[in-house]
Order: sequence, then C-alpha cells, then structure tokens
Amino acid sequence: MDQKDLWYTPRDLGQSLRNTTEGTAQQRNDHWLNWQWDNTVTYNILADAHNLTALGGFSMQKNKWDYNQINAVGFATDDFSYKNIGGAYKKDQTNQSSDFQTNSIMSYIGRVNYSYKEKYFAAVTARYDGSSRFGDGHKWGLFPSLALSWNIAEENFFRSLNLRFVDLLKLRAGYGIAGNQNIPNFAYKTLYYPSFTKNTVSFNSDGRLGNPSLGWEKQKQVNLGVDVGLIQHKINLAFNYFSILNENLLLQRSLSTTTGFNNVISNVGTLKNEGIELAVNAKALETENFSWSVSANISSANNKVTKLYGNVDAIYNKGGYTGVEIQREGNL
Repeated sequence: MDQKDLWYTPRDLGQSLRNTTEGTAQQRNDHWLNWQWDNTVTYNILADAHNLTALGGFSMQKNKWDYNQINAVGFATDDFSYKNIGGAYKKDQTNQSSDFQTNSIMSYIGRVNYSYKEKYFAAVTARYDGSSRFGDGHKWGLFPSLALSWNIAEENFFRSLNLRFVDLLKLRAGYGIAGNQNIPNFAYKTLYYPSFTKNTVSFNSDGRLGNPSLGWEKQKQVNLGVDVGLIQHKINLAFNYFSILNENLLLQRSLSTTTGFNNVISNVGTLKNEGIELAVNAKALETENFSWSVSANISSANNKVTKLYGNVDAIYNKGGYTGVEIQREGNL
C-alpha cells in the first residue's frame, strides 16, 4: 500500500498575526508491504475406534514499511504550492528525512491428534520458528507441546457405578513451550543516524546499544485440569492448575551513562507465574424460544522474579505510578 501526503502553507497565512510564513511545503511518501504465505497438508486415518489426524505445514510472513519526506521554506509565489518544492529559496531550512522498518518470520509446523473410543486423547505439536529480529546464531527456536486427556465417564467401571447424572469426567494434563519475539526491529544492532549541518555530516545513535546475543524468550507451561459435565451438560465445571516459567525474558534495561548509551534490550532473567482457575456454567432455563445461562469464575495467581542473569541485580523500566519500576529477584 502506498500513501502520499502533500501539504502547503501559503505565504500570507498568519499575516494578521504578524507571522508571515513565506510559504512552507511538504511532500511525504509512505510504502507498506505485508504478505503471508501458508502451506499445510493434512492426513486422517479412521480405523475402528482409532482416529488419527496429522498435519504438516510451512509458513512465511514479511512486513515492511519505509518513508521519504522533504520540507522546504520560502517561495516567491503561492501559485504552484507543493509542486514547486525545489524552488524554495531558503535552502538552509530545507531538510529531508527517511526511515524504514522490516521484519520477517519463517515457521515449520507439525501436529498429530489421536483419540481412542472417545476415552483417550493425545495431541503433539511442534513449531520451528526463525525470526529476523534476532542476530546470527540466535534466529531459530524449537517449541514443542504435548497434551493428554482421559474421559473417565466413558469407562465401563465408571458406568457400573450408575452415576447417570455425570456426563463428562475428564482429566487433562499438558506441557508446552511457546516463543516470544516481541521486541523492536534491529534490536540486535547498534544503529546510527546521519545528521547534516551545512557541509558537515555526523552520525548519532538513537541511544540503544545493540545486542547480537539476543535470543527467543521461552514460556514453559504446565497445565493440569478436570472437566465435569452434569445433568446432560446443564451444569459444567472446569478446574485448572497452571505453572508458567518465562525464561530468557526480553526486557529493556538501563545502562550507565559512561557507556554512551541509554539502554539495551537483553535476555535478563526468569519469571514464574503459578495459579489456579475454577469456572462454572449452568443452563438455568432453556425453552424452544428462550435460554438463560449463568457463568462464574474465580482465579488466583502468583508472579515472582526467580532469577536475573549475569551481573544484573535489578531491572529498571519506565512505568508504574511513580514513573520507574524496579524488579529484583524475589519480587512479586
């Protein structure tokens, strides 16, 4: 997608306020290019009480943006407005700017689902992702997961108990690793921007030190749960315990002024999040033309910084009520 902005302030605008502009023009061109390409193949086997589905895939995604802009001041006439931007006579006030951002990700995906007699269920997935936001040797990460469940209500020994009001009694367990690459583009590089003053060209940093060792933040999650359906599923309950360990946390931390930089993005530590959840849903009333359901849930969680890497003793982030947030090991 392309966008062009053309802007002109006439010479006589503001004369009543004794603020003659002498004419100001601006031209700006923005260009966006975003595309995604997905390819998947699925294979299914259904044999007696066995049901197996396998999926394999490949995905690519790219996002790109760039712009160019020129501003000029001083025009002899308003007749040509922005079309005569090269005719501005105040050359020392003419300036140009440009920028670009780009990122891409490539993924290989695999998934296998299996069930037997609607009693036993298993799901295995794996992703192999590569991100342009990390430097050489750190772009790729493997993220597998496994989920198992057992519907006890379908077992013969449970049916022999004659608990007909129990429609579902499923035990669940799962473990998986997910990746996070939510950082600015080019954070693994130290960037310098040119600045022009008359006949002098200087290069200035944006204040952020590049970190070529940046890698994926990994979220390792354990889930244990129970699902219960009662009275033809008019009452449904779900209990879940979760434990999430975030390793290689991607955060911006402040640097000493002696380094010449303000901050750097690093894999700084480990954060643990643990808790329980309980959800209840009940169909209070259901007719041909009307239904009324009631839902409630409650949860409790505990977050704790369990480790900070290297010689980092605290993480300083702008934010919070006081303007600065400080995290140390053991902080909740």
